[in-house]
Amino acid sequence: RLQNRFKINAKNADSIILTATSTIANNIRESVYQENSSLFSEYVHVSVLDSRTTKNICAIRDGKRWDFATKKPINHNLPFRVPPLHINCRSTLLPIVKGFKELEKEFNIPEATRASLTGQVPQSLDFKDWFDKQSNDFKYDYLGKERFDLYKKNKLNFVDFFNNKGNYLTVKELKAKYEAFIICYNTSSINNVY
Repeated sequence: RLQNRFKINAKNADSIILTATSTIANNIRESVYQENSSLFSEYVHVSVLDSRTTKNICAIRDGKRWDFATKKPINHNLPFRVPPLHINCRSTLLPIVKGFKELEKEFNIPEATRASLTGQVPQSLDFKDWFDKQSNDFKYDYLGKERFDLYKKNKLNFVDFFNNKGNYLTVKELKAKYEAFIICYNTSSINNVY
């Protein structure tokens, strides 16, 4: 019905439905979190670990934390935002229960896991560390040739491809920002600005 009413194709209709459903689910979660705010100390952003995860929106936010009460970032500069952050966003925010780390130690609770393209991984594994463990073929496909070359030569790591607001840097911006590192790199291969 959505297709006919708005004269859109099935893919666009599916995207609208998925994003609307995600918005409703995340708003309900947020309401529940706020009703129980005395239990939580932080939020953590959880992104899906696969090649469809947006580089400049969700991948860079994965594992980042914000103070629950103030929404201020903890050890980073990304502003607090409740998913979905874009069309077809699959990310979510989860609250961190106050004192859970102490409970883990006291009751010897095993570390939680989360899903990834490669199977279950520890919940504490963020996108950057997960990315570092992937095959070179995956990294090449995800980053593109020039960024992959910089990554592979250990001139830059995954986080270095973004500014402090989480925006994906162009190769030209990377060159300007990390000129000291890249000067050793064959700059003639850096000619494609995304």
